[in-house]
Amino acid sequence: MLLFSLSAWGAPASVVLPHCGSPLPPRFDASLPIPARAPRAQGGAPDPVLAVRDAYGDFAMHETPHFAIKWGPALDPDPDALAGMAADLEAIWQRQVVELGWPAPPGSDQYKLNVYLANPPGVPDIPFPGGFVDVDPENQPFLGLSIEALQSYEGAGDGWAAWVMAHELNHALQLDSNAFLDGRYGPWFWEATANWVVPETWGGGAEPEWGLFLLNPHIGVDMWSLDWDDPVREARQYDSAMFLHWLTVQQGLGHDLIRDVWVDGTPGDEPLDLLDARVPGGIRAAFSEFAATFAVNDHDLVEVYEDGIAQLGQSEPDNRIAAVVAPGGTPVPERPPRALRPEGFGWSHVVWESTGDHLMVVDVAPNPTGSRDTPTVMDGYVIRERDEAFQRFAPGEAVQTADGDVLHLVVVAVPERLLANEVFGYEYTFVDVSASPEPDPIPEEAGGCGCAAPPGGRGAAWMGLLALATGTASRRRRPARP
Repeated sequence: MLLFSLSAWGAPASVVLPHCGSPLPPRFDASLPIPARAPRAQGGAPDPVLAVRDAYGDFAMHETPHFAIKWGPALDPDPDALAGMAADLEAIWQRQVVELGWPAPPGSDQYKLNVYLANPPGVPDIPFPGGFVDVDPENQPFLGLSIEALQSYEGAGDGWAAWVMAHELNHALQLDSNAFLDGRYGPWFWEATANWVVPETWGGGAEPEWGLFLLNPHIGVDMWSLDWDDPVREARQYDSAMFLHWLTVQQGLGHDLIRDVWVDGTPGDEPLDLLDARVPGGIRAAFSEFAATFAVNDHDLVEVYEDGIAQLGQSEPDNRIAAVVAPGGTPVPERPPRALRPEGFGWSHVVWESTGDHLMVVDVAPNPTGSRDTPTVMDGYVIRERDEAFQRFAPGEAVQTADGDVLHLVVVAVPERLLANEVFGYEYTFVDVSASPEPDPIPEEAGGCGCAAPPGGRGAAWMGLLALATGTASRRRRPARP
């Protein structure tokens, strides 16, 4: 859960606001019946008139067709802000449920969804500026919004309050499947999805704050952490929305991709499994392409994400570059720092800057297994940056460089099995072969790419990496759980 000041985003600078207050995804009580979803109106018929209910007592209330906004005796809400928030909630419902096709929250076939403002007596407390979703004693979902959400309301679809409501309502919609609740491998998708859907709701682009994902690319995309003493891992689940946005918008797979994963998800499922079955080429190939693209900023959202890093990332360690190679290269194999070796569905980035004309060969040798004995599966990319243009080469291929060029080595870990905190090591070399005899290529029939090999050749571990980089290695689709 990332805490940040909203002085740059339209809220008072003194208000420090979290993304979301649900410490973990809510669970239904298995001893109580799970409420039904709202039926779809047929043939243009109006939605059914819904009743008002409450498991916590009687409160002052403002009703809309789908919501009952409630508050306690200590609050005297501004009528204009209250009406605006009510209109926004209905607009969010229209967009997410009617237009994007998400199932309505459980219980909404009979009752309006309760929305509590500023801690009414007896309702679970919200002691911070923000919002949360939970399940009440009658097994019905509800939203809680802080007083700051009301006080900072800026008008239809504008400002932080509209953002919070769109995020939290999506959590209520997610409860239809009650999926992705287990361990590290599911809960990240709750927050990543609820963040991803906000610009989908309000017609905007990517959120700048997602750029913080790039500060620690070695951490797995499926990381869930609320450990505020660990700034590398905290809030990873929120900023992973960047990957979902890349899939659905930048790769053109559409918002239905994420919705359908939720519709089809059941308790015990893993979101990466369901994405893998729907993404052309599989989720591992997609993540590797995402990593190679974003590691070197070869995409159209660079300014957006760099702005988010500048505004919100001052307290975060910047680990975008795992190692910088000396001008003379690395004739002896080197390793990235252990703390920056990639976890599964993470990447590592090594750079070298050319100080003249060189013929360089960048090579990689992955460890056979990760730190918890999972077989290593890696994709490697060598990318030459010249005059703000990028060209890719295969590892082991000779690359001509000129003064000022930058060579990027991006190593992506995409193992078949995902274990918490497992890292995947490798060695790398950046060798200047300009003054050496031209190396002999590894013939394709011997498992090579037919391109020039650096002096000394490659080991068996490299052959596995080369096969992966050229698409010749097979991968199982479903990552195993421990």
